[in-house]
Amino acid sequence: RRRRLRRSRDGRERPDPPSDQRDRVGGDLQRRHMDGGLVRIHFTRASGLVAWLIRAVTGGSVTHVGLGLSDGRIVHADQGGVQVAATMADFLGKDRRLAATYETAVEPKIDEAKILEDFVGRPYDYDGLIGALPGVLAWRWWKVRIGNPLAKDREFFCSEFVCELLKSSGIMPAKDPGTLTPAALLRWVSRSPHWA
Repeated sequence: RRRRLRRSRDGRERPDPPSDQRDRVGGDLQRRHMDGGLVRIHFTRASGLVAWLIRAVTGGSVTHVGLGLSDGRIVHADQGGVQVAATMADFLGKDRRLAATYETAVEPKIDEAKILEDFVGRPYDYDGLIGALPGVLAWRWWKVRIGNPLAKDREFFCSEFVCELLKSSGIMPAKDPGTLTPAALLRWVSRSPHWA
């Protein structure tokens, strides 16, 4: 059985704490999340044809991303639109495995009530996902940045949604959310000194 690895503050991978310590650690993180604005991002990988295509195009190992809320729920854009998973098991479903979780205490805080009110229920951005492909490939092959002409303002794919929330909260520098893949977001988070 493989243990999940998380990145420590110095960038090295470390295993999840043993189950007898996980509740204590999780409780501490939960309090920090509620009191100090801890932002948590969960990256997953999946099997199947669509996941294989995502990995092949992006050159990354992750295929989906969601944002952890202070009450343990996870908000993410998936087929069917922006939705809230009540538990990690609901977020993972039957096909996904947790690949990495990063967290940071940042200011300004993400307004969870605004996310739930303004974003949940918005449609999935299928056109934007297709429109991101030329930009991803142009960057991988020629290191040329091009925008996403098919991205829609009120529709999101998974990494576009998380990037939009981070950008609008001032956590992420101005980037075009419609061109960032889960793998690109994971690279950005893993290289930032503010995320562990």
